[in-house]
Amino acid sequence: MNQRYRILVVDDESNNRQLLNDILEDEFTVYEASNGLACLEQVAIHHPDLILLDIMMPDMDGFETCRELKNRNSSKHIPVVFVTALDERTEAVEGFRIGAADYIVKPFTKSELTSRVRAILNGQNRSLDITSTKIINQDNLDDVQTLLCELSVAIARSIDRLQLDCEKN
Repeated sequence: MNQRYRILVVDDESNNRQLLNDILEDEFTVYEASNGLACLEQVAIHHPDLILLDIMMPDMDGFETCRELKNRNSSKHIPVVFVTALDERTEAVEGFRIGAADYIVKPFTKSELTSRVRAILNGQNRSLDITSTKIINQDNLDDVQTLLCELSVAIARSIDRLQLDCEKN
């Protein structure tokens, strides 16, 4: 039997969790958490393959939650994708710096979200990580991470513009 990927959606807004669930439920098994602490509990119970994580949450924000996930042996391998309304380069850079696999800005299209989730789950981004690790030494890692973050944000915005152009035509 073909096992479905498990995705944990973490957002303090129930409408946002429901939207993500509606988009993903046909293809993935979706679990939900309403805050950072609940996320950590759900990870221990469901062992998700990917986490979609909001940044702006009370008590334990998404950055702190991601740091905690990446500090735990049991969850450090789980890709974290920030899904947020924060459209600032500094937040995206911080997200990638602490270990995020991707950074998606709200609002997003269904095709954008599912394409990016599939790409991460299928390991298409892992080859870049392996190649980068072999080539880059520790002295310039921060510069390279910043550059990669900026490129990721620029690519995401280009995809958004192309999708909008396609939808207009």
